[in-house]
Amino acid sequence: EDTTLKEFVDSTSRGYKGERLKRFIEDIFERVRDLIQSPDGNRRIAGILAADELGETRVFGDSMNRLSDLIRILMEAFVFAGVDQTSAMAVRQGIPADSLSSKGQHAATLADMKT
Repeated sequence: EDTTLKEFVDSTSRGYKGERLKRFIEDIFERVRDLIQSPDGNRRIAGILAADELGETRVFGDSMNRLSDLIRILMEAFVFAGVDQTSAMAVRQGIPADSLSSKGQHAATLADMKT
């Protein structure tokens, strides 16, 4: 049976406290940041989707600081790759254009016109 990222993080974090929980969360942030900053477009999209799913977990969703850190990592994805390129890749990967910001929608449309 497949386990989603949300299920894994929620079940694993229940058993951790203190320093161990802090290391677990830091490891997740590092992995997501590495995905988002990857030169490979598919890995960047995977990082964006992972950050989105992590926002729904108890350990991240119940903490405003952790949630804002996830948002910061997501913002880095657009700064790192450029809004045009990341938005266009998101649309090509099947993420609905209307889920992007208006600037991202416009950038995706322009980028698609270039290809």
